[in-house]
Amino acid sequence: MTLPLLTLFLGEKKSDSRWLFISALSMLLGAALWRLNYSMIMYDPGNGYRYFPSAEELLISIGFVSIEICAYIFNNSSIPCLTCVERKTS
Repeated sequence: MTLPLLTLFLGEKKSDSRWLFISALSMLLGAALWRLNYSMIMYDPGNGYRYFPSAEELLISIGFVSIEICAYIFNNSSIPCLTCVERKTS
C-alpha cells in the first residue's frame, strides 16, 4: 500500500495517468488481499478443524460483487454524476 502513497506524493508522477492507474490498481489489490487475509486465510476454528469456503459460498460472494458493479454502471449511465471533460486542442 506504499506504492500509491509514493506515487501520489511525488511531483512528476502525480499527473501521469499511467501511474495514477497503477496506484489505484495496487490500492484495490491491497484492499482485496487484506480482506481475504483475515476472512479466509487466517480464520482458525480450532481443534484441528480447517475451513475453506465451499463453491456455493464463493459464488455468492462473487455474485454480490457483480451486483454492486452492475449497480454502479447503471447508476453512472442513468444519472450523469461522472461527466466527461472535453479538452480544447489547438
